[in-house]
Amino acid sequence: RRRRLHRHARRGLALLGVILHGAPSTVEVGGAPVHVRSGFRAGLLAETLDRGTAEGRTDLLRCLYAKGGELPREVSRRPAEALSAGLAWHDAAWGLVGYGDLPGGANRPGRPAPRRVFDWSEDAGIVAADFSRFYGIDLADPATQLHWYRFMALFLSLLRTPDSLVAAAVSARSPLHGGSKEVRAEHSRRARAWALSPTDDELRKAAEARF
Repeated sequence: RRRRLHRHARRGLALLGVILHGAPSTVEVGGAPVHVRSGFRAGLLAETLDRGTAEGRTDLLRCLYAKGGELPREVSRRPAEALSAGLAWHDAAWGLVGYGDLPGGANRPGRPAPRRVFDWSEDAGIVAADFSRFYGIDLADPATQLHWYRFMALFLSLLRTPDSLVAAAVSARSPLHGGSKEVRAEHSRRARAWALSPTDDELRKAAEARF
């Protein structure tokens, strides 16, 4: 329990540092500071790219660093170091709000949950709706500019807001442990209502299980 409290305290301090000193927009590559694309749109795109393929990693480098179609010189010279630094910067945003574990086990980058409970592509509509409802922010407006860290602090707070659409969807898709017959039936109903479309990998595994 003490270790868990300390971990949550460190997350809180990380967000406090962002509030006090501003969200970071550079990383160190080859001993030199390099600007990252810190807007929330680049961050969202990075969430959808495949880190496990060479093509995906190349796309991530461009997503995180490219300006006007060109990569900074230090990034081109040291792509592996730049990608590692950029992803560490990007993923740190997931730790900005540390109240307990993320609902449903959370689809953290590089740490997939046993069951998908959230999908950036399919759930984009309810994320946009919640940002509009709770924060008065129109994510679809081209004029809207948010640092990735600010976006994630707001998004992670939505996951813990009981009457948000995001929280409702994640809760419905998460496994239910225990409960009465009526509670389990209601959870099954909500799970069907909020079900994500199966991925190609999920369809393959389901087919293999049948034969």
